[in-house]
Amino acid sequence: MIQIVDIRTHKEFILSRIEHSSQIPVSELPRLLERSEKKLLVVLVDSDGFDAKEKVKWLGQYSNVTFLEGGYREWRSQNLPIMEKIDDEKCRLG
Repeated sequence: MIQIVDIRTHKEFILSRIEHSSQIPVSELPRLLERSEKKLLVVLVDSDGFDAKEKVKWLGQYSNVTFLEGGYREWRSQNLPIMEKIDDEKCRLG
């Protein structure tokens, strides 16, 4: 099972996001990972992949977290499923 966690700004997330992704504050990531089953792969998404890669390093003790290479921009450039202008109450975790 995969959980896509968008770590971009809330404004960016509300305007356009990867389909089925959620957003939580970066400070809450350790709590999410501690609660999640080891079978759950958490994929961090930012705008271009750089910040998400750094967050994965920061969360190094967790083996079930990774990042999306190229971030949201790469996902969108590949014409993969996105959602635009969404109801922000339906997409928060935690």
